[in-house]
Amino acid sequence: MTSTPDEDDRAALDDLREEIDALKQIPEEELVNPSPAKLNEAAPEPVPTDAPGSEDASESE
Repeated sequence: MTSTPDEDDRAALDDLREEIDALKQIPEEELVNPSPAKLNEAAPEPVPTDAPGSEDASESE
């Protein structure tokens, strides 16, 4: 016996279908071997910092 999904399930299934369709638009080669630009999109921007030991002990007191 099969049942039809209720509204909550149907909405979740619709969201899942949209995600699947979006993934299908990406070429398989890009999924398996992404280009370096795509890998670095989420990387945070580097922030300059002082080298360890570069502080003067008299300044921190």
